[in-house]
Amino acid sequence: MDLFDPKPELTRLAGKPHPDGVEIHQPNNINILLPGQFEFKKYGQCGMDVSEALPHIAEIVTNCVSCRSMHTEHKQSSRGLNMLLTCKISPAGR
Repeated sequence: MDLFDPKPELTRLAGKPHPDGVEIHQPNNINILLPGQFEFKKYGQCGMDVSEALPHIAEIVTNCVSCRSMHTEHKQSSRGLNMLLTCKISPAGR
């Protein structure tokens, strides 16, 4: 769930098939893009985008830091998250 990074292109493409296709691992699942669940507004002196799901963070966002330069080649969320936190693809280090 994105809380600090609105996806206007995803919202624009909502309901349409993913242009590059995706791997589908669930029976009867379809290749349809879904929009984000929350609205975003800009807050603080820096104009940081904050989701409506975090109203209290929006009040103090000027005192927060956001790093948006992280990147991984992994498409699986669990592997990407593990890579972000440990620099390894899996907990076993494989």
